[in-house]
Amino acid sequence: MGELKDICKDGGIFKKVLTKGEKWENPKDLDEVLVKYEAKLEDGSLVGKSDGVEFTVQEGHFCPAIAKAVKTIKKDGFGEKGKPASGAVVKLKLIGKLQDGRVFIKKGHDGANEDDLSEFKTDEEQVIDGFDKAVMSMKKGEVALLIISPEYAFGPAESKQDLGVVPSNSTVYYEVELVSFVKEKESWDMNT
Repeated sequence: MGELKDICKDGGIFKKVLTKGEKWENPKDLDEVLVKYEAKLEDGSLVGKSDGVEFTVQEGHFCPAIAKAVKTIKKDGFGEKGKPASGAVVKLKLIGKLQDGRVFIKKGHDGANEDDLSEFKTDEEQVIDGFDKAVMSMKKGEVALLIISPEYAFGPAESKQDLGVVPSNSTVYYEVELVSFVKEKESWDMNT
């Protein structure tokens, strides 16, 4: 459907829109999001998946690349508006895979239970940098394939995930759906 987009303009994080999002709004850093994702290797092998991960865009997720990617996702639309901003709590469906197809994480794909979704707060180093950046480029309802190089993923360290271990210096692949996001309330709006 969509073309492969270099989110950081350095070849470190790529996103391909698989399903267009809706509206104009993307979660911002202070928004909460619910993201469903699949991570695949270049050969298409599934290495991770989530029926939904909820997090604030700014706080990030276990994989910073997810938090970055969610900022570019929206529901039924494209553009800069409507993306998660720094501090947004995002909820996602996701699948994360290694290049050989092994799934290392899957969230949000086990029924309609929102508790199964992946959740993180953007820009809070809760996820790998590449995931954080990519998620912040997404709109609500958007489904995207993310290809994240080691420097934006887990780097030289091995990382134990829900369904497997990501070896050091691995490029990771995620299929992500930004289910929802909630913007962080302004300080004057904390009582509502």
